[in-house]
Amino acid sequence: MDKTPQTKPRDSWTFSPSVNAEIRRAAETGIYDIRGGGAKRRVPHFDDLLFLGASISRYPLEGYREKCDTSVVLGTRFAKKPIELKIPITIAGMSFGALSGPAKEALGRGATLAGTSTTTGDGGMTNEERGHSEKLVYQYLPSRYGMNPDDLRRADAIEIVVGQGAKPGGGGMLLGQKITQRVANMRNLPVGIDQRSACRHPDWTGPDDLEIKILELREITNWEKPIYIKVGGARPYYDTALAVKAGADVVVLDGMQGGTAATQDVFIENVGQPTLACIRPAVKALQDLGMHRKVQLVVSGGIRSGADVAKALALGADAVAIGTAALIALGENDPKWGDEYAALGTTADAYDDWHEGRDPAGITTQDPELMARFDPVEGARRLRNYLAVMTLECQTIARACGKSHVHNLEPEDLCALTIEAAAMAGVPLAGTSWIPDLVEFAREKGVKYFMISYTDLFGAQRAKLAPAQAIADMQENGAGFAGFATWLDLTPAHPDMLGMPDAASVIQLPWKKEVAWVASNCVMSGNGPLDQAPRNVLGKLVAEAAGMGLEVKTGVEPEFFLLTPDGKAISDSADTAVKPCYDQQAILRRYDVIAEISDYMLELGWEPYQSDHEDANGQFEMNWKYDNAMATADKHSFFKFMTRAVAEKHGLRATFMPKPIMGMTGNGCHAHISVWTRDGRNAFSDDSKDLSLSDEGRHFLGGIMKHASALALPCCPTVNSYKRINAPRTSSGATWAPNSVTWTGNNRTHMVRVPGPGRFELRLPDGAVNPYLLQAVIIAAGLSGLKSKADPGRRWDIDMYAEGHTVTDAPKLPLNLLDAIRAFDEDTELKGALGDAFSAAFIKMKTQEWNAYTAHLTQWERETTLDI
Repeated sequence: MDKTPQTKPRDSWTFSPSVNAEIRRAAETGIYDIRGGGAKRRVPHFDDLLFLGASISRYPLEGYREKCDTSVVLGTRFAKKPIELKIPITIAGMSFGALSGPAKEALGRGATLAGTSTTTGDGGMTNEERGHSEKLVYQYLPSRYGMNPDDLRRADAIEIVVGQGAKPGGGGMLLGQKITQRVANMRNLPVGIDQRSACRHPDWTGPDDLEIKILELREITNWEKPIYIKVGGARPYYDTALAVKAGADVVVLDGMQGGTAATQDVFIENVGQPTLACIRPAVKALQDLGMHRKVQLVVSGGIRSGADVAKALALGADAVAIGTAALIALGENDPKWGDEYAALGTTADAYDDWHEGRDPAGITTQDPELMARFDPVEGARRLRNYLAVMTLECQTIARACGKSHVHNLEPEDLCALTIEAAAMAGVPLAGTSWIPDLVEFAREKGVKYFMISYTDLFGAQRAKLAPAQAIADMQENGAGFAGFATWLDLTPAHPDMLGMPDAASVIQLPWKKEVAWVASNCVMSGNGPLDQAPRNVLGKLVAEAAGMGLEVKTGVEPEFFLLTPDGKAISDSADTAVKPCYDQQAILRRYDVIAEISDYMLELGWEPYQSDHEDANGQFEMNWKYDNAMATADKHSFFKFMTRAVAEKHGLRATFMPKPIMGMTGNGCHAHISVWTRDGRNAFSDDSKDLSLSDEGRHFLGGIMKHASALALPCCPTVNSYKRINAPRTSSGATWAPNSVTWTGNNRTHMVRVPGPGRFELRLPDGAVNPYLLQAVIIAAGLSGLKSKADPGRRWDIDMYAEGHTVTDAPKLPLNLLDAIRAFDEDTELKGALGDAFSAAFIKMKTQEWNAYTAHLTQWERETTLDI
């Protein structure tokens, strides 16, 4: 054995020089370290995300000539007077006591110059801050220091602080040297005595009590002020959900990089979650409650630049709040005071002992001599400049991504540089389409296999079954399908089509828990996205609407028959009523099937609200809550798969065929349509207009009416479809299907019905409609109408079944599939909106279908012409 002494230094990761120094400090003093400044360890942050600028697939805005809005309104849920801001960057709460009076004044002045709000922090409201802040948020903290009901009324909003990013579950500290006579008077404390803020609010012990407190604050302020709830980054999904249920107008989410106030270093570095990790769960909670954009989300913790702001907004935040960065902008940690920082044993940039009251910049102190160094007017100018630069940076990125409003940025505009950031943000790893979500999903849910599904040009679903162990590879490289076999207009010479799973669509099969279904976007091996793939077509149109600041939301009403396994007869031999619609006995006889499907929808969180026996014998309809267009298409696609599977389980056959039985009502798939703005406003709703349908709603409807004849092909895509929309009267007395291009109020005999404020119903689509193409053509036609301000034409209020023959100036819908193909081919605007590659492929495939039909000799032909 070599006994030569080892003299070469070897660094230890576990016992690094900084760790050793802290051990020695603790051993020497016997007290834990206290500081401000938030977490300093390296954690996944916004630096780990990159934006994907516009290119061929998306167009950027043209420099500064095309407007990119930055405004935001906070508190729209319940408050009579929500806060309107010019920029989505606010000033976080920092107390008088921690900061000097002139510093609070500068924050108010600077925020006002920039068109945003500031926040009081712990310790009450100062006249300097209120006097110079156009928009001031009053913090209501567990300590209740300086709490004054009159100040609640003087504020523009109230922020209930439940937790802070640097110390979720803990309280802050204010050392005695900062508790001057004025601070003591405001906080009702003794002068010069160290104080620790409470970590638990005395006014409530849980969410139910918090709801009562919010109602009390609303009564005090006459329901005028928005109520914010601030939480630290601990359990963002559940904390956000509980805040919303308690009645919050705004949720402020503070990650572990936040925190200007003093607390224990061990707390700052080891408690809480990074800001980046908190945003997606909070947004998911809001989405699950149907409150995203209705309850606003403000994110704070380590926000430094316009790029950070843009990334937070793209992940779903409505605004951000800055604290540390605002202090630095005022002049904190300025190197011009370098000698004095050195005398304190530190450097300007490293100084974080703001709690000690010895700040050379005069910002985080109550020392009169030091405070005299700080000019609040100059500080305000610097803060205003900094906020202006951040805003311009954010706008620049939004423009590069083709967005007319910074709030139109979305996760699709982002990729991640690290696996950790990809998992936290829910965006693909750069250079791949892989999001770690499905790996986590399989582990958490016990999923053994994934069905990687796509929908072809005929509306049929096709899939590969992949074991969970392979899903990471599938996310990165896709599931391969032989091009010619995909029914996406590819030849045997084409390379493989790859189905790239979209983790946002994943659904665990309720009836077979070890399997999950996931929709995929289609790409060609080595050649990028497959333009004619229906889900890809929809994705581009959703992005176009988002670029206009709009989100199209729809609900569908799929109808289906339950037949015998061979498909030749209605499965319920007792279902024979002449007018069977809403037949109570008949639906109960199929209770096992309908209830099982409904139970599964409840389990999946779809919010089903009714099911009924429809107008034909053996026919049913099931409804669930509307959603954004892509989510509705995915759910619609899965619903058809699920319904068939459950029917098979019960020895039956479910069919969505438009007209499976002549003489009976066919299977429709009516779509209810609304459009929403980025701030959660229904753009179709206007009580001052006829039918409460806004001008935007009329223009969108005008686009539908303008392109109606062409819409027939994607909405009624089969030969059989035209036995539904051009059918004679059925055995029940009505076809419930249109045959002319007309619209009306609450009247089901027309192609479009306006049943109530804020939406309209398109009654053209049938059960064979491709779920993705249905949504795509609605958006394409509707956006066309919005851009051209199309007029929907005359409103008809007659019974089209009885009096339709009197309407001579409304176009008739195509009589057959060939007419529909021709009408679609003639509509160059709609084809262009859907994409030339898709339109050509769709026309080609549908023409092949028509030719195959005409080549078939039917029994009717033989019976009627054999003996001529």
